[in-house]
Amino acid sequence: MPAPRVSLLFALYDARGDSAEHLRTWTHEQTLPRECYQVVVATAGGDPAVERELQALLAPGDVWVRAPGVEEIGLYDVAARKATAPWLVVTEAHCMADPDCLAQLTRTLDASPELEVALLELRQVAHDAEGRLGARWFEQLDEQQAALEWDLLPLAGFAIRREAFFGSGGFDRRYEVFANFALSARLHARGAAVAVATGAVVNHIQEGVRPHHAHSAEFTRGEFRFRADHDAEFCERYFGHQELWGRRLGYRGEVARGLARSLLTAGVEAAAGRSRDTGWLLRELARRVPAAAAGVHPYVLRDRVGMTASERLLERASLPEDRRFPGYLRAQDRIVRLTQLRWIRDHVEPPGPPARATGTWTADALDGEALVGAHGLERRDGRAFRWIEPVALLRLAPPPGEHVVTIDTGGLRGSPLDYVCGVYAGGRPVGRGAIEAVDGRLDVRLSPQLAERAAAGGLAVLSRPLDTRGNGLRDPRRLGMPVVSVEMRAAG
Repeated sequence: MPAPRVSLLFALYDARGDSAEHLRTWTHEQTLPRECYQVVVATAGGDPAVERELQALLAPGDVWVRAPGVEEIGLYDVAARKATAPWLVVTEAHCMADPDCLAQLTRTLDASPELEVALLELRQVAHDAEGRLGARWFEQLDEQQAALEWDLLPLAGFAIRREAFFGSGGFDRRYEVFANFALSARLHARGAAVAVATGAVVNHIQEGVRPHHAHSAEFTRGEFRFRADHDAEFCERYFGHQELWGRRLGYRGEVARGLARSLLTAGVEAAAGRSRDTGWLLRELARRVPAAAAGVHPYVLRDRVGMTASERLLERASLPEDRRFPGYLRAQDRIVRLTQLRWIRDHVEPPGPPARATGTWTADALDGEALVGAHGLERRDGRAFRWIEPVALLRLAPPPGEHVVTIDTGGLRGSPLDYVCGVYAGGRPVGRGAIEAVDGRLDVRLSPQLAERAAAGGLAVLSRPLDTRGNGLRDPRRLGMPVVSVEMRAAG
């Protein structure tokens, strides 16, 4: 065979039907001359009869490679290393190509020689009611991704220059089916040229509810592992803020018990003084009782029960599709949340004491490690800030001696003294006389004793919840204080 123009990477995994029928759409039904492209099939091993049927479809110059024990993402890496063409085409075993797919792709590549990535056009195919629910979900997902500043390279179909694939790290199998999101972000960060190959259509076959949830769980595990391995600012820029990731330390019993002690002290004082803050302080205390008693386990149990009930309802319900779809979306949210909680249970270690240092930390540097209970980055007038929850833990601590902590709120909620109900160092309240506000900044003076307590357990900030009902925002988040930056400096 002459040197092929493109190499198709076909990972024999999750076929959702007749894999030979799917592969034939690439090997025998393309209008592009067969000598212009190569097919590389990678398999971890399985049914020998199926493998023989697929091998019979290959032409001279195609490649069959076995990689026992390797999962889907790893199979793409194995296939890519065996491919010989300058362009790699990635697809899934449950996809079928339109006859003109590769011909239209090569026309796009010829017309735009500067391209590094070409996206194939995806068409969702459903053979039953569960599949139609999945197709609707993918349509919503496509709309959300169209609003992003970067292009997602879907496993169902894209082409990439070989040197761009390996130069950007390829598919890292540690991140499972999140690996293509990671590759997409890395390519955008280095300015790769991406375009859609118009008319290069791939048909993506939908699956049932439980297999879809298994893939969603795999994706979520990969995302959290990626976030654990990479810079928080990069992750938030490309993948947004994940509520449970930002709150992951708050599910540790040690952290939850410290916050619960601060809330109990504040609640008792508020009740004694008949303060209007009594109600929300006690509600926030109740929120933390399960984690304080047993860590993340009660939340895992709750969502596991809810997930099982949701799946059974979706599989057995005879309701019309329009009435089942909201339940499908709720079940999707539940499997993601359940997987996140399980990841926190299995991988988040007991936090060490806060780092003792002076300096300034901007909002983008205050992620879930330094600030437990922080929401995603936002911008106002060119300045980045984060809202924190009504109860948040600042895991920063000064060196020995008297210090001042300054939290710059940007004045986004008025004077901090109008809504900050207390600051606690290692569970002990900082006296009101040691807290003052100037021009939207909250100054908290820590005595040497309180500095030592902060070094052991951090600083808890309790802020009266912002009521968004009257201003038309209808923000579903629980908002406390806006934070532009935090400064730690020696007193005087």
